[in-house]
Amino acid sequence: NFEGDGRYRRAGHAMCEEISFLDEELIKLEEEVGEGLAAIEAAKKLTADARAEKCSVLSERLGRIQDVMQSYKIELREVQKDDRVAYVAYEAKQRTHVDKVAALTAGITAAKNWTERASLFYGRSKKKEVVAGPAHASEFVEEGKRIQDQDAKGLGRAAKLVGEMEDMGATTAVSLKTQTDQIRATE
Repeated sequence: NFEGDGRYRRAGHAMCEEISFLDEELIKLEEEVGEGLAAIEAAKKLTADARAEKCSVLSERLGRIQDVMQSYKIELREVQKDDRVAYVAYEAKQRTHVDKVAALTAGITAAKNWTERASLFYGRSKKKEVVAGPAHASEFVEEGKRIQDQDAKGLGRAAKLVGEMEDMGATTAVSLKTQTDQIRATE
């Protein structure tokens, strides 16, 4: 029986070592993604494609975090069976990781959404830098209104030119008709 208890303790210890390793890996990955997200947010000028690429890389790292989280959960189940005290400690760490991952996911989603909105407003170009612009919905609404005002003014100018061209065309048609009548009269 004692030998069986020793193997039990060694197996429990190995599981705790594994979950500790996963915990450390999660911390490193969370820091890496957090730093990458901060770098995107701090970048004053990036092309839309560069922002999208950085977001894509962070999304891939987030996928790795989710894989490690899944392994963590599996190991946590094993620890729960063997060592209730260790389970409580690791479960608390898991909740912390879940909260961090949720915040990182929200940050990456916001960066992706900003990139997509910016490409709609400013166009998507590999050369054109997209200066960090509106971050809140109200700023996007204001930017949209400004663009609509510019478009409305442009349409007004175009309508005025079309009206002038119609008048010029009517005057030219009358002039041509008069000249045609004069030529026929001389024949």
